[in-house]
Amino acid sequence: MTTIDSINKLRGKVTSVAKKYKSILSIYVYAGFLYNTKNFKDIDLLILLKNSENPELLLSKLDSELRSSIKEKIDTNYVFQNELNRNLAGQKSNFYYTYIYRTGRLLYGKDSLGKTEPSKEELYRWIVLLAQRARHFYYNGLETVFWVPKFKKWTIYALAETYYHQRLDNNKIKADLRIMAKEFIVKNENFKEGQLLFQNYPINAKYYLTFLEKLRIFIEIEILKIPQ
Repeated sequence: MTTIDSINKLRGKVTSVAKKYKSILSIYVYAGFLYNTKNFKDIDLLILLKNSENPELLLSKLDSELRSSIKEKIDTNYVFQNELNRNLAGQKSNFYYTYIYRTGRLLYGKDSLGKTEPSKEELYRWIVLLAQRARHFYYNGLETVFWVPKFKKWTIYALAETYYHQRLDNNKIKADLRIMAKEFIVKNENFKEGQLLFQNYPINAKYYLTFLEKLRIFIEIEILKIPQ
């Protein structure tokens, strides 16, 4: 089965579920599955939805149906319209959406992302927020199996976007953000400890707090050119 055949097969499965829900705006597939449909860890899906008065019930039912229709392991990210609007307005880095817009594939609905362009200022605000969250979890003893994996993903995204803004690769966005993050670490020796993000090694909140504060200072000096 070719890559196109695999994507079309996935589109059929997604559509069979999505057409039952008027609240779905669009569904995108992105990352590894698009470029290696025979050997992939999971299928990454971004599902954009209209605002809902009962989001928990909606997501519980929708997620169950998607996982029943798609037999392969899927990694779903659900984003409601108001969240998307806030993110694209700069309250969170929109590099993630730029990445999906440029490298992903629309499976269902109409394009809800449009052409987005990440900014250095948004990256900085996002890093500051991540560092604050890590500090909160560390000092309040709130480390959990839920938050630790999320911090790993967020930190990898942050490294990839920092690499993008360094313009070390002519502002190209690779299909795998992990590759961009690894290249940032290779080209910036002071971040060698970032290699732990790609190993099956337990990482605590203190690591993220220290690492993200270091990345924040790097962005101030190297990306935003703020005098120290």
